Amino acid sequence: MSQVSVNAAPHRLPSGADGFIVQISASPPKNGAVAVVLDTSDSFPLNRAILSHASKLISVLPRRWPLWLYRISSGEPVAPLDSYRVEDLQEERLDFQDCLERTEVISQGSKCGSFVRPALEAIEKANGLAEVDEVIVLLLTDGEFFDVAPCEVLKTITLAGLSTNLETAKVKQWHRVFPGTPLHTLTDQKLDQLFATKTSPYWGLCEIKWELENDSLIQPHLFDVTAKAFRKLTDSRLESNLSLDAPLLHFELSRDEFARCRWTCRSLQSLVATPLQLSFVEEEIFREIIDSLASHDKERSPALSQIYSASNEDSKGFNQIWEDARKAAMLAEKGERWLDEQDKLVLFQDLSIHNEQGKSKHHAFLCLIGGDLPSVATKESQIKLIALDRASKPAFSWTPDLPVEGIQVLNKTELFFDAERARWYVQFDDRKAEELDPYGSQLIKGIELADSNWTIIFSGSLI
Repeated sequence: MSQVSVNAAPHRLPSGADGFIVQISASPPKNGAVAVVLDTSDSFPLNRAILSHASKLISVLPRRWPLWLYRISSGEPVAPLDSYRVEDLQEERLDFQDCLERTEVISQGSKCGSFVRPALEAIEKANGLAEVDEVIVLLLTDGEFFDVAPCEVLKTITLAGLSTNLETAKVKQWHRVFPGTPLHTLTDQKLDQLFATKTSPYWGLCEIKWELENDSLIQPHLFDVTAKAFRKLTDSRLESNLSLDAPLLHFELSRDEFARCRWTCRSLQSLVATPLQLSFVEEEIFREIIDSLASHDKERSPALSQIYSASNEDSKGFNQIWEDARKAAMLAEKGERWLDEQDKLVLFQDLSIHNEQGKSKHHAFLCLIGGDLPSVATKESQIKLIALDRASKPAFSWTPDLPVEGIQVLNKTELFFDAERARWYVQFDDRKAEELDPYGSQLIKGIELADSNWTIIFSGSLI
């Protein structure tokens, strides 16, 4: 099954133009985790070469996968299980060598023998608690384990061994403990292939291209979900974050011409590319989009005018709202989402920002929290959620001469969404716009206020 799908159906636009409506979507990666088990025995030096190679292997995995660290002969993780994700390696916030030196893992582990079962049993338990579909376990070892019996590995665990070199006697020990499981070296391509099969390279920012055999320029229309309208593109390509959107296009071509289009998708993260197979489907697949086009009200008020406010003086149930504000701040510190695995909002249930399915009514929010966050709510505590609409240009503008509900800003601040790159940006005064986290929430520290007792958070994309 292809990791990227191109589904098309014949359709006539409200303007009367015939053609095909097309949706491009990517398969999400599996819900998994990766665990690294370190052989800290005296016979196996954990040098920079093997640690760097392990980092390279793991970095191709989905960025939000948890990354767990263990050592042999111990069921205790080297760091708390929620300390790291794959993205910490990808963005160089985690260095295995520094981590091991800092936590004194090697010096402690060298005194405890060479038994792998305690770490595996702990990983199996963590697997159950984390409710992930699979765990990849990478053992950095020479293979010399003293476990009496072979270790059985759960079906939800994929185990692989990595060593700097293979010694016959130690390899025999490895196969005694893990019969049928290979012990790889740093040059073994099979291990690279194993990790590559566990990722979805197109679940992120991609470039989609389409062309006819004669390379003629085709300029379709891109559907703007918020504006409920198509806008014409100026090129035969589109950049889109397929983890956030499934872009919709309309081509004014005959069926014969359209069927001859060649499609490709290239990941702008891993740079891998694949040709795409066009599939024709019934127009009914796109019924919701077609109906929204027909019923669109051009006088719709922009979402940026919507501000949800609550204060300890005026709002019932404010203690729960305040608790959600504190959670929002903690999520922002970690760069985590406001959404659960079903993309439902987990915060601010009492502020009417959810639809009937529990999802956000708006694309994103700028969250303003007034008061001392670490403490319980006081008389002065208040919350303001400013709804952000992708289609509005900008989504939100805050200037010194235009306070927001009495809150005075000292520097011009604008937030906007770049549809071509599927990214949110913030810009202060005339400085270069800064890209906001496409995968989670974050604190925004560049907004200068007359009253400094405010915490400002960007929710991240919610739709």
